[in-house]
Amino acid sequence: VQVGLAQKATEATRADLAWWRKHLVKDGVVPHLDLRPRGRDDARAKRIVARLDAAMIEDLDDRLRGQEAVRSAAVLRAVARGTRRLGLVEETDVPIGLPVSVRDHPDLDQTVGMLLGTLPIPVSPEAGLGELTRFISDARRHRSASYESITRAIDAGGAPSAGRSPWLDLVVGVVYEDRLSEESLDWRVAASGRSPFPLFLMARFETGGLALELEYQSRWIGDRDAETLLAEIVQEIETTASGESPQEELL
Repeated sequence: VQVGLAQKATEATRADLAWWRKHLVKDGVVPHLDLRPRGRDDARAKRIVARLDAAMIEDLDDRLRGQEAVRSAAVLRAVARGTRRLGLVEETDVPIGLPVSVRDHPDLDQTVGMLLGTLPIPVSPEAGLGELTRFISDARRHRSASYESITRAIDAGGAPSAGRSPWLDLVVGVVYEDRLSEESLDWRVAASGRSPFPLFLMARFETGGLALELEYQSRWIGDRDAETLLAEIVQEIETTASGESPQEELL
């Protein structure tokens, strides 16, 4: 989701765009997933769910504190490693769209509503969690540049299908519901069943653990590959929580 803001060419936004160009284009290459149409025209996304229990998330939080890292970093790295193992990327970073609030954008002072933008995050499967946490924090500080202006400012050529944006093929949302008000909520961020993204993962940290909800379009990825991807993500988060280092090489 991206708020339709008219981007003002200010010194601050120009500096932000320069920062994004530096981090999104490496050696002249913009990362993208190797997703190709499978000939199906089913517009409705399929949805599969996996869960990790509260004890596992307590262990994860302990590990993250020791590395000065956050949960979002653990989820994004797990997604990147699962994507690499599935063969959807080769040697490049994994392009992930990360929804964030742009509620504090100056153009929205008089606007009512929950407003989201998308940060294009290139995630290396080999990244340390502390390093990735710092990058996510830096990216948030440069979110005054709109998603559209960022993609216009770089050469996103080379994607398998014309008209697709590399960072909207795989979108990951992370919600800390267990850190919200203890009162019961009359709302929750929900996967719709009609995701426009080929792959959309919602990671919900709840009081009872972590729910991972993966929506996928059958036109772009098959049922078996989607199930494998979700299983890889779960395994990576469990490995991080246990403090073990995976022995197998990332493919």
